[in-house]
Amino acid sequence: MAEQGKVIWHDLMTTDVEKSKDFYKKLLGWECNVTDMGEAGKYNMIRSGSTDLGGYMPLDEKSGLPSHWIAYVGVGDVDAAIKAAVKTGGKVGVEPMDMPGVGRFGVISGPEGAWISPFKHETAPADDAPEKMPPFNTFHWLELVSNDIDASLECYANVFGWKGLAMDMGEMGMYHVMQADGVNRAGMMAIPPDAQGPSQWVPYVGIEDVDDVTARVEKLGGTVYAPPADVPGVGRFSVVADATGATLGLLQPAPMG
Repeated sequence: MAEQGKVIWHDLMTTDVEKSKDFYKKLLGWECNVTDMGEAGKYNMIRSGSTDLGGYMPLDEKSGLPSHWIAYVGVGDVDAAIKAAVKTGGKVGVEPMDMPGVGRFGVISGPEGAWISPFKHETAPADDAPEKMPPFNTFHWLELVSNDIDASLECYANVFGWKGLAMDMGEMGMYHVMQADGVNRAGMMAIPPDAQGPSQWVPYVGIEDVDDVTARVEKLGGTVYAPPADVPGVGRFSVVADATGATLGLLQPAPMG
């Protein structure tokens, strides 16, 4: 299947939609187009330039969850993917359901407790050729930091069909590049011993100047968790939280050549 294991979409589950819109418009220039989804209500579509890349979704206050990004990853059978998650220690957050005209999805967590969504388009896109590099100010990467990396690797291999390629990153420990059909789709690593916080999936936005963007995060009400640092052969990155507390990575890719 062309979309198997591909990261397709991102939604920001936010405690304050308007605050999120304002933060990302000022930080990354993202616009928001409100789309009528019929019975599902209004959807706040995120656009960067001519690229639609995600949406803002209000969190139900009763959930007690903090703001967080959730990624949608392609599968051939959503119901089977969710069953595979449960068999390997995961949990179901949202049972499989259809979005008319869009596709079918559910929400799961792996054994580590981080939420993600298996998704299948109602009509498969005509072309899934991977880009050399996505446009700046759109999502470039997805990364899991896990408190049980071995269990996470087993679970998501079964759910998304990913195969892990382990890389020794020295002081940073082992990094696992998750591939589908030979294409790098996501990464996983153990939570560093000195880090705080739960396991979570962190999306990375490609940036032309990560130092400049990171320097503006706190002025807009966000938090800098990890200041800009270099990863040889990958680029320069930082990790921040937006004005509602959702974690986001910023990545200035190394020059391609």
